[in-house]
Amino acid sequence: MITSGIKGHIKLDRVSFKYESRQQWVFRHMNIEIKPGQKIAFVGPSGCGKSTIVQLLQRFYFPQEGTITLDGVDLKDYDIHYLRSQFGVVSQEPVLFNASFRENIKYNRI
Repeated sequence: MITSGIKGHIKLDRVSFKYESRQQWVFRHMNIEIKPGQKIAFVGPSGCGKSTIVQLLQRFYFPQEGTITLDGVDLKDYDIHYLRSQFGVVSQEPVLFNASFRENIKYNRI
């Protein structure tokens, strides 16, 4: 299991995904390459797969087809806790506790 040294080269190669509870594919044969230090944005209407891509990168789901690699290594070869600790995600509808932003962020880091 890989637990250190991520540079950030992300590649989705012919990735297809659909939720078990649905018949329709979220996306089919998608290719994305994100180089270290590159800034990107996922933009589109609700339901087009923006959040699903992030959940696939964090291994909350697995693609039915294709591969996802990080620095040339399949995501399955990374320690899940380490992998997820490398992501910072702000959802469309964040839930905040009755505290400062700093305290909310610190709460999540526990």
